[in-house]
Amino acid sequence: MRIYLIIFTNLLPFFLFSQYNFSADVQISDISTGYERPRITLTANDIPVVIWYKDGTDHSLMFSRGNGFGSFNPPIELVDHDFEPTGFIGPEIASQGDTLYIVFICGAANNSVMLKRSFDGGVTFSDTIRVSPFDNSIYSMPNIELNDDGNPIVSYMKCTQNYTDWKQIIRVSPDLGMNFYPEVNASQFTPGEPCDCCKSSLVIDNDNIFLLYRNNDNNVRNSFV
Repeated sequence: MRIYLIIFTNLLPFFLFSQYNFSADVQISDISTGYERPRITLTANDIPVVIWYKDGTDHSLMFSRGNGFGSFNPPIELVDHDFEPTGFIGPEIASQGDTLYIVFICGAANNSVMLKRSFDGGVTFSDTIRVSPFDNSIYSMPNIELNDDGNPIVSYMKCTQNYTDWKQIIRVSPDLGMNFYPEVNASQFTPGEPCDCCKSSLVIDNDNIFLLYRNNDNNVRNSFV
């Protein structure tokens, strides 16, 4: 106990006198460009980039890049409504330097998992790349993180067309998102099946992949890693 008290005493001035100063609010979007489920990451030189979901008849995924001077460039439509992107379970974003990846669910292609990538910090983006296989499964709730080589690792949920047999899936890319190794069922050793209403959490330490998800074993809900 004495050791803990000494540590706390040494840290107490830090907690009492340290301050975090924030700037005034910076508006990035408005009702015309949407505002749902925003996500943010930093690219090289600490340039922030933000994505979000625009609801409505012309629903889309929006993107805005910081200009380095405390404000943001005008939003652009990164994925238009022809892809039928969903907002409740996506999108997600991850970056490493100027390498940037975005994953989302594409309703126009049987709720498949899609990816867009940028190698210049979000100035330009690639065409859409499909992550999930070409089969009759239904996909949802994608996550993305990067390993030390900048390769994306994507997780998502997968089930049958009847919304049964849920799985938590991992796919790893060896070539910066152009291709992916075969699916790995990360939930195969847990009882029951993953809960279809709870999104997982993905953490990467190079080749070590940690997936945290909620499970459903005859309506008994527990979390597993």
